[in-house]
Amino acid sequence: MNSEIEHTESADDDSNLEEKYVQARIANCKASKCFVDYTIPVPWGHIAVKGWNDPNSVPILVLHGILDNCGSFNRLIPLLPTSHYYLCVDLPGHGLSSHFPPGIPLDFLDYIDAVHRIVTHLGWTKFTWMGHSFGGQLGIMFASIYPELIEKLIMIDAISSVDVPMRRIGSYLRVYYEMLSKLDSHNTPPSYTYHEVLDRLINKRMDKILSVAGKELLERSVAETSDRFSYVADQRLKLMVYPLFDMNQLLAMFDNIRCPQLLIMSKYARRALHYEIFRKCFEKFKSRSNFSYVNMDGNHDVHNDSPARVAPSISRFLIQSSSKL
Repeated sequence: MNSEIEHTESADDDSNLEEKYVQARIANCKASKCFVDYTIPVPWGHIAVKGWNDPNSVPILVLHGILDNCGSFNRLIPLLPTSHYYLCVDLPGHGLSSHFPPGIPLDFLDYIDAVHRIVTHLGWTKFTWMGHSFGGQLGIMFASIYPELIEKLIMIDAISSVDVPMRRIGSYLRVYYEMLSKLDSHNTPPSYTYHEVLDRLINKRMDKILSVAGKELLERSVAETSDRFSYVADQRLKLMVYPLFDMNQLLAMFDNIRCPQLLIMSKYARRALHYEIFRKCFEKFKSRSNFSYVNMDGNHDVHNDSPARVAPSISRFLIQSSSKL
């Protein structure tokens, strides 16, 4: 496949018809009970996962973005090929998964280790990685560290992590630790009414999402106490999680990736290309013969907001043999 093939998907003229199709597929999937929730033990507790379809089918590991949970894929998975097994993960500190131990900073590479523990527990020796935003950034890094494990890599609005220049690491760490200390002294999350917490899930994010998309996140995002709702996510995630790599290190890591890659780019991701790190990483990906990308009409959460637009490109990529990519 030519590395610079570009495909643009436009919004359906009739968004209501598109949404009816999505709801019908979701209803059919629920009726057939094609998914199951379970947990995987880890030293600090457990990781909650949601498996779709036959676990003996071709495996795909599915990772959400920061402060989301595996519910962000509830609307997309029913539209993808049933010949695959989709294991959606609540990353540590998200959804129904245990938080990392308290009192320590969150580290990007700890999330890589957590995913590797999942894969080891399952006995997977080859699988496809599909990740949105932070989940896609983790996929890029994982495929750089364990290239032999990744069959294909699907990145939804994820080109690279943010780089931290060497000359700024000291000041970056100082600010981070100061913010972490303040967070430790104010670590109790506020509570909201149902409508307030749903409104925050929909509106208080990078891009506003549809109400139906927000409701898919809600169940695994909050805990209810006396008609009040509090977020269950690790409060340390508010500080963001970056690997302490500069641009040259990130670009060098990409050299280890061997698998075919698909990048889904929303309008948000295309706007981000004016940042040097994202532009250079995108150019490096484009130089590869096994890389393809799709410019998608939609917001940063297009896979949740408008899954019917995203599903065809992902489905084509999944069913193509690696030799043809």
